[in-house]
Amino acid sequence: LKEGVITSNITSIGRKYLGSFIGTNDGKKDFVANQTEGWKNDIEDLARIAAKEPQLAYAAFVYGTSKRWNYVCRTTPDIGELLKPLENVIKETFLPAIIGKSFIDDIFRDMISLPSKMGGMSIPDVTEVSDREYMNSLRATNQLINAIIQQDNVLNLDHAELKKTKTDIRSERLQFYQEKRQLINEKSSLAVYSPHPGSSI
Repeated sequence: LKEGVITSNITSIGRKYLGSFIGTNDGKKDFVANQTEGWKNDIEDLARIAAKEPQLAYAAFVYGTSKRWNYVCRTTPDIGELLKPLENVIKETFLPAIIGKSFIDDIFRDMISLPSKMGGMSIPDVTEVSDREYMNSLRATNQLINAIIQQDNVLNLDHAELKKTKTDIRSERLQFYQEKRQLINEKSSLAVYSPHPGSSI
């Protein structure tokens, strides 16, 4: 308030709101690009730590750093392609540092993306899962969304329906990784048994 006049900032592209972004596609692209730059710097710092403390760097990544973009994925639609620079630094810088390899091929990267109970490292390819996680978030919060839109004075949640939705999401996520593991096994078999150029069977 200045001299009795309320001042406000007006934007034509949108703005950051509650950790996500509301606005135009161009504004969203700029938002994700800016966020990604900061995340990349954090990952590069962890990669340097991994040279001496790989387990510490891995724990910090899985239980801390990755939560930042997981939230954005669940609240911001259609950003899978925009997160390619993030996936590139994970694959090309962070993973080689914690594993002790100079290069991570696509099949190995897919294996790492699996949950630990399936033999992976629970480091998914963010470009692959972001859109699905956004849709899952919409499903899980659907009752809250409707209550806000309808301006309900009393929040009456159908807890049985909410529980079913969460169970369905977990089941679908499990099926996704089971199918991915099967595809990895098939690719691995082809890589092992495919003859080199010029060889005969």
